[in-house]
Amino acid sequence: MIALKLLTGADALYSYTSREKELLVEIGVPEDKISIIPVGVDYAKFSKIQKTGGNITIGYLGRLLPFKGAHRLVQPLSKLMTECPDVRVIFAGHKKEVHYADSIINAMSANPNFSYLGYVPVMDFLKLCDIIIVPSLQETGSISTLEAMAAGKAVIASNATSMNEYIEHRVSGLLVENDEQFYQYSKELIKDPDLRANLGRNARKRSLQYDLNVIFDKLEQIYKSLVS
Repeated sequence: MIALKLLTGADALYSYTSREKELLVEIGVPEDKISIIPVGVDYAKFSKIQKTGGNITIGYLGRLLPFKGAHRLVQPLSKLMTECPDVRVIFAGHKKEVHYADSIINAMSANPNFSYLGYVPVMDFLKLCDIIIVPSLQETGSISTLEAMAAGKAVIASNATSMNEYIEHRVSGLLVENDEQFYQYSKELIKDPDLRANLGRNARKRSLQYDLNVIFDKLEQIYKSLVS
């Protein structure tokens, strides 16, 4: 109740996504008070990332928690590694729920082409990857998606907010509707280097709209409107 009073009594609010704005309106926040201002990415830094290493590498980077969806990748990527022995799969991120994390890592480790790297700085991780998968069941801002896009990676992501507000399907990435498509789209990108490159180029171009300077300008406009 207190939180609702603070929200409805505010002179201005901003949400990361259109879906978040819809939820605020549903609980009684006046629509005209809400601006959509997404999370931002340091484009200048991430756009300079270059891939290192030869083998095609598929990566998942994120906390190992159920809502992040890493468990959705066990079956499709295990199948993929069996069929494509030259493809490497790497996971990195903190084990926030140890039992959950270990169950995933142990299942994936049955294939010698899988590696769990523990904590790795995001820029170092992106240098290792050709394809980034974001299997989250829910996200607020999903900065990791924008970082991968700015780095020119081919991104496969859940068709859920906020990933589907950044990615246009088959233009700047691939959006999955079911777990089997993690396998289908990964294999398609492995077999089609031109598609992989085109999605990466378009993703990098799209991420410019979320550059930190653009986001800061939008925030500044809100503050100026309140002062005036």
